Amino acid sequence: MRYLAVRLYGSGYGWQEVESITGCGQRSVERWCKTYRDDGIAGLLDQRLGGNRAKLTAEQLDVLRVKLHSYTPAQLFGRPKSGEGASDCFWTIATVKRLVKQECNVESGVTNRIKACCTNVG
Repeated sequence: MRYLAVRLYGSGYGWQEVESITGCGQRSVERWCKTYRDDGIAGLLDQRLGGNRAKLTAEQLDVLRVKLHSYTPAQLFGRPKSGEGASDCFWTIATVKRLVKQECNVESGVTNRIKACCTNVG
């Protein structure tokens, strides 16, 4: 999510659009932009361990990685549901949660755990 948020903002998307698409607040995105300028992509990697990432096998992570890189949410789920953000072109926390539930039968109400999972699958 960090990379996506930085990429969107750097491509000219406004703060509200970036927040709607990624679920990340303006201060976080500002901090990540600075980190990206200072340290590059490596600076955006999540260094935390644990959470739902520990509940997913290497094979499940591979499946998620392929789906996240090969498809948009609209291609897998159709038009976005209420509460999933305004975009059907970019992965959001809500649509990643939906994909993890669908592909791995793992649910989490904790957004940070899904963010960590996203970082782990690239």
